[in-house]
Amino acid sequence: SRPAPRWGGLFLLAEVDGSGRGAQGWPLCLSPASALVFLPLEVRLSIYLPDLAISVFVEVPIVVDVTFLEELASKTPTPGGGGASAYCGALAAALSQMVGSLTVGKKKYADVEADVAAHMEKLEGTRASLVRLIDEDAAAFAPLAAAYGMPKTTPEEQAAKDAALQKALVGACEVPLEIMRQCALVLDSCEFMAHHGSRLAVSDAGVSAVFAKAALQGASLNVLINIGSMTDAGRATAYREELDSLLARGCQKADEVYAYVVEQL
Repeated sequence: SRPAPRWGGLFLLAEVDGSGRGAQGWPLCLSPASALVFLPLEVRLSIYLPDLAISVFVEVPIVVDVTFLEELASKTPTPGGGGASAYCGALAAALSQMVGSLTVGKKKYADVEADVAAHMEKLEGTRASLVRLIDEDAAAFAPLAAAYGMPKTTPEEQAAKDAALQKALVGACEVPLEIMRQCALVLDSCEFMAHHGSRLAVSDAGVSAVFAKAALQGASLNVLINIGSMTDAGRATAYREELDSLLARGCQKADEVYAYVVEQL
């Protein structure tokens, strides 16, 4: 691998997943007591001490915020399948972004660097949208739950409950449909990254495709369960048609990317 820049007699080599691929150098400054080093992808770090001609390997744990997972596992109705689908889609977007990050700046991929950068920018926006949709999904469920809990002992109460329910069902369908739309965008960029991104990260593009497909299908279930209670047949049909189109196109693309990646391994 190429020499890393020297700084204070130390330099740092990073190995993605300990495989030795994608190695590059970062300057490292260590205090006499301790130091915290935050790097985006590294799992195994090699600190090289030139004066002693030795390398020290350090396993760096990946810190994961499990707050969302704890809330998902609890008995509260939100977050639920919709939020989990959005989260899964965000992971898919992040993985495709990672492929791009490992591609830009490499001479081997100079011809596609501009396109890779463009897809990375799109993925940044898509990932942010999917993260936002986690909260929006929970917010859309609140009026739906409230409507189901309304009294219905009199005709007037029943009419009010029905009206509130039908209104809430629209939001409960719109949010997971938007999750599906965003996942379709992720798959578009994922397909490009699989074919044109770094060969060293082609498996990550495959994982991105699998995650995006799971998110797409998961969100579709939230649409289906809600259109079943809609009295507006026209709106329900429109939602179902868009859902079917997104599923057909997205699942096919995800399967094609997965098959392509398997062939490359």
